[in-house]
Formats: sequence, C-alpha cells, structure tokens
Amino acid sequence: MNSFFAIRHRPSGRFLPALNSYGFTRCEPSATDPPRLFSRQSSASQALNWWLEGEVYEVLKEDLDSPGPERNISLRTFRRPNRKRDEMEIVCISLSIKTLEQAQLDRL
Repeated sequence: MNSFFAIRHRPSGRFLPALNSYGFTRCEPSATDPPRLFSRQSSASQALNWWLEGEVYEVLKEDLDSPGPERNISLRTFRRPNRKRDEMEIVCISLSIKTLEQAQLDRL
C-alpha cells in the first residue's frame, strides 16, 4: 500500500483539491474534485499554512530601469478570515494498486 497525506475540512469532510502552484489557495474544500495528495506530512502542513493565509497570486513587475528584460515576481495574498485552522486537519490516505482484473474480482 502507498500512503499519502491530504488536507480535510473537519465539519464537511471535504478535501482541498488538486491544483498546481498557488491555485489551490483560491479554492475551498471540495466533495467532487480529487484531493491534492502529498508524499510527506511536512509538505501537506506547509500547503495548509499557505491556504490558511488566504488566496495567493503571483504578481509580475517589469523593471523599467534595467537595460535587459528583467522581471520581478512577487506574491500577493488576499486574506480569507473565514478560514480556521481548527476546522482543518491533515489525514493519511492509503491507496491500493490493483489491475482491472483484480478490481473486478473484488466486486464479486
């Protein structure tokens, strides 16, 4: 069995969805989208901290004083005070890998 970690909203049982980069900070826990899985508990904890901070966006600023095409990327956070740490938890998820044949036999 393979184990992963996910972030779950305790009251609803919903999970933070699997989105790339900071996109997951702009989403609320979902019952329909696949959960974002982490291979390490520390990575899930770090992601939860980012999500609790609010919605994160990358802001691109061009340096007009520079002779080259230099760009500076910074992060901007829009706070979401309704997000509460005590309503969230990191859970361990175990996956079992089976062939389609094995899965069909399990249904019998």
